[in-house]
Amino acid sequence: MKHMNLLPLLWLLSGCGTDSSTQVAGTGSQTGNSVVAGRLLRSDKDPIAGAPVTARPSGWTVDSSLDRVFTTTTDSHGRWMFEEVPEGVWRFETNANNLAWARNVRIAGRDSTLPDVTCLRPGNLVVEIHFDDDDLHGGRLAVQGTNIRRELPATGFETYVALNELPAGTHWLILISREGEIEKQARAIVRERATDTLRNTSWTTVLEEPGEDHEEPWEPQP
Repeated sequence: MKHMNLLPLLWLLSGCGTDSSTQVAGTGSQTGNSVVAGRLLRSDKDPIAGAPVTARPSGWTVDSSLDRVFTTTTDSHGRWMFEEVPEGVWRFETNANNLAWARNVRIAGRDSTLPDVTCLRPGNLVVEIHFDDDDLHGGRLAVQGTNIRRELPATGFETYVALNELPAGTHWLILISREGEIEKQARAIVRERATDTLRNTSWTTVLEEPGEDHEEPWEPQP
């Protein structure tokens, strides 16, 4: 089985960029980093003011030694901006007042503005875990690029972990042994206002950096 120690797992720092990005004012490019901006909207296209927005490296977890997290709040027009974002893949996220959005975006060393985002209502994910390896007993489940972490039971053959109020879209999950090594990884899709299940067969021991989200395979629910 392929193991990866959690502390050295400082995957490429990442940021934001899309095909429709445009230049924004800022000094990020002068330092090799980037200014990244965007705007959050409701379904009726009204701006979402005062919403918290967070940017973390796509492989970040609560246990990471990498303390590179950006936070801000949208203005009255729903706009947000981060300065000095290093190159790499970053997870941008907002989740408040029953409206959420998250996306992994690659930053390529240029100032960028993301397309306007319509926030959706969050969904839920039930995660099935079989303890084929005893090292997972007493370990942890974590969602990469977020501060979500759940402790795993110390005994038993299987467990089901409920992750509620997740933004619709792609999520990368890892299983961490009680010794702190990443044992398995899985990619899950969460739909708006739905409860999806990540089956145990989705887990793999082949570990990779959570990549950029190239499309949005989820649809708003009627």
